Amino acid sequence: MRKFILFFLLTIVVPLSAEVKAVVFDFGGVVGSFFLEKSCPYISQSLAIPLRIVKKSLLPRLNKMVEEGQDEELFWQSYAARYGKKLPEGWVERWYSYNRQNVLLNKDMQELIGQLHEQGCLTPMLSNVRPYRARILRHKGIYDSFSPVLLSCELGLRKPDLRIYKILLQMLDLPPDEVVFVDDKRQNINAARKLGIDGIRFWSAGQLQNQLEQRGMVFTSEWSSRHPLRDEKDFSSLPSYSG
Repeated sequence: MRKFILFFLLTIVVPLSAEVKAVVFDFGGVVGSFFLEKSCPYISQSLAIPLRIVKKSLLPRLNKMVEEGQDEELFWQSYAARYGKKLPEGWVERWYSYNRQNVLLNKDMQELIGQLHEQGCLTPMLSNVRPYRARILRHKGIYDSFSPVLLSCELGLRKPDLRIYKILLQMLDLPPDEVVFVDDKRQNINAARKLGIDGIRFWSAGQLQNQLEQRGMVFTSEWSSRHPLRDEKDFSSLPSYSG
């Protein structure tokens, strides 16, 4: 009798899980990956700068450009001039167009996001990204499947700063228990949970599907059969991405 009473009280005190209204995605390591390093041969050939020099000097200078808020056209003019070269007219736009091929999307995740859309679920994006990368991703149409799109370079905040998650909740106009946040970084997930947002650390599309089904989401049996849940013992071998 006591056990029955205790069970009855628990069912009253503990609320049912809220319906998931939004699944928020990180980009790097979840939806896709960006390989800027693959553009080094193009930069070397088009500007006639030795490849070894480009590989050694480019990324640190790009990061510095972002930190100092330099104009992109002026940055590339300065970079070329440093090695005695003149930046060809229209080169920056051609460089951005070239970099579109250096974005690799996770096709399984594209299908999963499509399944969420069919259920009427919101799919925002919350990503730490540098301006030049955001421009390339936007130019390629990567962000078109997500709304709203919150980018660190536009907000002036980066995950795991709690303020960026508060902005997310304000834009969604949803309580935190109706939001699921998907990221491949543990510290970003932990920060979201501090505000009551449910967090899933991403490993694979199959693993994510399983976790979302436990939260009441429904996926077609055909899609589920093609994306089996990966064994957790395999997770330690997965590469780490920034995003």
